[in-house]
Amino acid sequence: GEVQKEVVLDTLARDYGIAVTFGPSQTICIERPTGTGEHIEVIFEAGNPYDATTGFRVERGEVGSGIRYHRDLGALPLAFYRAIEETVYETLEQGLHGWEVTDCLVTLTHQGMCPITTAADFRKLTPLALMEALRRAATEVCEPIEELELEIPEDTFGAVCGVLINARATMRQTLPEGSSIRIVCDIPTAELRGVEQQLPGLTRGDGGWVSSFAGYVPITNEPPTRPRIGPNPLNRLHYLAEVARS
Repeated sequence: GEVQKEVVLDTLARDYGIAVTFGPSQTICIERPTGTGEHIEVIFEAGNPYDATTGFRVERGEVGSGIRYHRDLGALPLAFYRAIEETVYETLEQGLHGWEVTDCLVTLTHQGMCPITTAADFRKLTPLALMEALRRAATEVCEPIEELELEIPEDTFGAVCGVLINARATMRQTLPEGSSIRIVCDIPTAELRGVEQQLPGLTRGDGGWVSSFAGYVPITNEPPTRPRIGPNPLNRLHYLAEVARS
C-alpha cells in the first residue's frame, strides 16, 4: 500500500543513501488458460539451438486447482526431468499478459536428448515450448474481488448504492434492519480502497463495513498487463539473444 511505500522509501534513503521512486500501485491479477494448446521443439530442427526435444500440452483446469504437472517416466535421467518440471513452474510465473498462470494442467508430451545433452538445454528450451503451447491455449486475465458487507443509515442507501455501482460492485443482498440497511456485494479489489474512503462522508460517520477476499473473476474489457522480467520466450529472437548473453 501507499503507507508501506513511504516506509520503504524513507528506510532506503536514511539507512542506505539510496533514492528511489515508486510508480502507481497496481492490483495483482492472475491468468487462467481458456482452452488447450500444444507445441513441440525438436532437437536438431531449424530454430532450436539446444540439444534437447521438449513438448507440452496446456489445458484449462478447475478453478482453485493451481498448476498440475504430469509426465510419464521415459528415457531421460531423473535430473533432466527435474530440470524440466522446475522450469515449468518458473515459466508460468509470467503468462501471456505478464501475470502468474494458475488453474491449469501441464503435460510433458515429448522429450528427447543426445549424448551431449545437459540439464541446461532443457532449462533453456522449456520456456519456448511451454509458452507457445500456452499462447495456443490462450488465457484470460482475472482480477481479485472482495465480499463487502455494509450497514448504513436507511436514508443514505441511494447515495451509497450509486458509489457501489460506479465501482463495478455486484449487489448480492439488501436487508432492512430497523433504521439501517445491510448490503452485501462483490466488488473488485482495485475499487475497494476508493469506496472505503467515501463511505464515512456518505454515511455521516454512522456506517460500518467489513470486507474479505472472495476469489478472482475474468476481466471483460481490455486486460491489464505487467512488464515481463528476464528473457521473453514469447519473442523468440529476443529470448535466444538474451539467454545467449547470460
